[in-house]
Amino acid sequence: MENMGGCRRRLKGEIPSDQVRKREEGVLLSFQKSARIPGFRPGHAPLEMVRRRYANDIEKELRENLLRDGLRHAVETEKLHLVDDPAVEEANFEKDKKFKFILRVDLAPEFKLPASKGLKIPKKSPEAVTDTDIASALARLAEPMAHFHTLPPRPPPRRRRLPLLAVLLLPARRGLALRHRRLAVLPLLPRRDL
Repeated sequence: MENMGGCRRRLKGEIPSDQVRKREEGVLLSFQKSARIPGFRPGHAPLEMVRRRYANDIEKELRENLLRDGLRHAVETEKLHLVDDPAVEEANFEKDKKFKFILRVDLAPEFKLPASKGLKIPKKSPEAVTDTDIASALARLAEPMAHFHTLPPRPPPRRRRLPLLAVLLLPARRGLALRHRRLAVLPLLPRRDL
């Protein structure tokens, strides 16, 4: 780890080829499960065909996984407290399939707090709040919410004829015979929305 001044550090790391191979197999198998290659059912294409068809995507995914693993290892071993995502300065595969990377990270600043015992804090006496203070504060809060709308004048209400509803009222039945019938006429009132 190299100090770049302030809270910024440069992490240099290397992942051995056997770990790179294991990680590559995992990425390749995950691509194989969802690969759609003509002539094969999804998840049943040969690994070599998947490797050739999705070479760029597999390499990109492998690079991201290896960087994540390298960063996790560095954070655990060095006990770093990162404040932001790392910036990748360099990430390359070597000829012997080693993976070398350089990351720029920002760490939380380290400082010691002074002793807090014996500190004296000056006390302020609270100011009295009056009714006018409360009223003016409420007015300040309500002012941005006020909306003024000019409504057009309403025409005077017209007298309308109400339709009539005829209802046939029947008494309760006793056996099969009906005693009497009565007709009531009720005016229908307009519906008032609340």
